Amino acid sequence: MPFPGVVESLQVPTGPGIRFDSGVAAGDSISSRYDSMIAELIVKASTRAECLRRAERALAELHIHGVPTVVPFDKAVLESADFGAGADWRADDDVSNANFRVYTRWIEEELLPNLPSETLEDWRRAGERAMGERRRAG
Repeated sequence: MPFPGVVESLQVPTGPGIRFDSGVAAGDSISSRYDSMIAELIVKASTRAECLRRAERALAELHIHGVPTVVPFDKAVLESADFGAGADWRADDDVSNANFRVYTRWIEEELLPNLPSETLEDWRRAGERAMGERRRAG
């Protein structure tokens, strides 16, 4: 669902294996008629562990203010033991996919129910703010 607003600031990650594709810049207005995907972050590496480390760093460096994003959700996925293969991928390059425990309904059945209630409440409030802004702009 598109959320209108102004991209107040935009700081994108850079570095090996990091690509940020976007058609917006700081100061741009996002129309309510615009596609909700205003940008994409692509991360690649030669090993899964290195890719996860790069993704974590890239998400920490990515700052988009003024419009809601899925960055907090993406960070929660990376922090989950199921997605990180239950291994210490921050220190171990020998992370196999054998322990990868994500499946079709994993978000609804495992991730969301196990997030701290404060996190879900923060996301709910952000969504309500965005919906209020959308109604005022629309």
